Amino acid sequence: MHGVVEYDMRGVRGPLVHNFVLLINALFFNMKMIGLPDIYPVDYSECLRKGKQDTFDFIIVGAGGSGCVLANRLTENGKWSVLLLEAGEYPSPSAEVPELFRSLTGTDEDWKFVNEKDKHACNAYTDGYCELPRGKVLGGTSSINNMVYVRGLTEDYDRLSFSSWGSNATYTIFEQLEDYRGTEEFNIAYGIDGPIPLEHMTGYADVKNYLKNVYKKVGLLSMSHRHALGFSDFLSTTRNGERQNMAKNFLTPIKNRPNLFLSLKSDVTGIVVNELVDLRVAGVNVTIGGRNLYLKARKEVILTAGPINNVKLMMLSGLGPRGYLNEKKIRVVADLPGVGKNLQMHLLIPMFVAYRPQGSVCSQDFYTETDRIKDTYDYIIHRTGALTDTNINNFFSYITTKSKSYTVPDIAVSHLYFKIDDRSLINWMEHSKYEKSIKNVILKTNQERALYIFYLRLLYPESRGEVFLNDTYHLGDEFEYTDELVSYPPLSAGNPKIIPNFMSDRDNVDFDKLLSGFDFITNMTDSMKDELEFLDLDIPNCRNHKFCTLGYVRCYIYNMASPNYDVSSSTQMGAECEKMAVVKENLEVRSVRCLRVADSSVLNLIPISNTMAADAMIGFRMGEILKTKWDSDYISQHTLEETGSTTTIL
Repeated sequence: MHGVVEYDMRGVRGPLVHNFVLLINALFFNMKMIGLPDIYPVDYSECLRKGKQDTFDFIIVGAGGSGCVLANRLTENGKWSVLLLEAGEYPSPSAEVPELFRSLTGTDEDWKFVNEKDKHACNAYTDGYCELPRGKVLGGTSSINNMVYVRGLTEDYDRLSFSSWGSNATYTIFEQLEDYRGTEEFNIAYGIDGPIPLEHMTGYADVKNYLKNVYKKVGLLSMSHRHALGFSDFLSTTRNGERQNMAKNFLTPIKNRPNLFLSLKSDVTGIVVNELVDLRVAGVNVTIGGRNLYLKARKEVILTAGPINNVKLMMLSGLGPRGYLNEKKIRVVADLPGVGKNLQMHLLIPMFVAYRPQGSVCSQDFYTETDRIKDTYDYIIHRTGALTDTNINNFFSYITTKSKSYTVPDIAVSHLYFKIDDRSLINWMEHSKYEKSIKNVILKTNQERALYIFYLRLLYPESRGEVFLNDTYHLGDEFEYTDELVSYPPLSAGNPKIIPNFMSDRDNVDFDKLLSGFDFITNMTDSMKDELEFLDLDIPNCRNHKFCTLGYVRCYIYNMASPNYDVSSSTQMGAECEKMAVVKENLEVRSVRCLRVADSSVLNLIPISNTMAADAMIGFRMGEILKTKWDSDYISQHTLEETGSTTTIL
């Protein structure tokens, strides 16, 4: 184990040894209590592999935020059996610790999606490829993300294709899902008795207060729940010092329901469609422990595998653009040209700013190994201290690059902070793909000064990406099939091909917004130049440009830009007359029966926030739709009737 040192303890005797052993035992005991898999439903995969059961009422593909909520809702009807399939495993202990969220990217709990090379992003990486972190673990991306909870704005939902999905309807669902613990001011805006724990992170108060004062000096004010511009500490999905992923929130309370079946390490490879009769989806093909299985659904199959894998599964099953499927020699079940199109991501630009407070060296913020030891001890024994925070990642500012009368932001800024000689920054740089010269500037600066990172986030991109099957896909041996049911084999030998098309819009709106955001931050740091300095990172591709000229800034953006967890809209909803619409108002896939898509894939436009809250809302709404359809005695309070818009900020 890295960092373990052998010590000769033979000279240590007496009561001190006894106390030392007590301490070690306490550490081991409390360490074992972090991330216990026993809190989740048992894994039913081995029973499936052995053929003990192959038919369920509902099959849900993907145990992310939406899938967990949907499984909770459907199993409320004790007469229905619900199978929840997840490709990953139980969350690791590290995934439970809020401060460690950055370390989860690239692990086995991440799908390790990689975008195709793009001339407008990630050119400062050694290989030029952008990573797209998405959770391959029970709870999905809610188990590896930064835990920031933001519903979105009214505009995010009012601009969807159907008014029945507008803010008036979604607001009541959010309120029913939330369990906010905090001040009365926010009790007005959030629910207080739901399953999703929400709280404010209280650490790094001095650091956040400093940033708030900096923003105030340039005219930005604190953002109330009624306004969308300004700065704010957003809520986090944490409780008692631990991450509260969506599996913990929605599956743990129902782990003993006899009609819930959770299967981990289950790779769904296709959707089975009754082609000869009515194009009704009959089940899924899945690989568990090396065995290929056909699992049947009496009622419906629901895809909640995320905007990337939903596309993969649909295309592998003959649901997608006819021309593309013909090119790949995949039998066309339904010509759906919108599958894999309209992909949207939030693009981030990190801006590294050195900080040195005015005053003596004693006022500077140093990081020591003693700090790390104390932080670790406090967390393991008490679930308190710095490890219960996500640094200052929940502190955001929202700005508009348009006229002052415009009230909807188009740029968000999130933040990180590192003390002088911060070990966590060193660890991050060791695993980062930045060019060596960039790492050297960052680490050398941090030896003498603290660092802020201002992450510019493009909120409403004009550019659209695409998802395709991996070029290395191959045909395997076909599953057994009857005359009525055609069951497709595994076709893809890897993750899908993601073509992001960053900043490719015809009028350069995306770039211009990021440029305005860049200018906003540099002007702000210039106004505090005695304390703050925007760093020249020595980006190899930008050495021919003078620092902070327009050419340099353009080069900086194209080299340092990268996506984060937020992705949506690859199977968007829409009316029958909309050619690129994939799902109907009730989220049923067009041209086939009994197949739904129920996560952020269906949104026409990516929301202002990450999609965690939106996914939970969609999963809840999907449950209401299915219960209303299949249970004649059920009366839903969240029907798809058209509703008016409100002006409340979500």
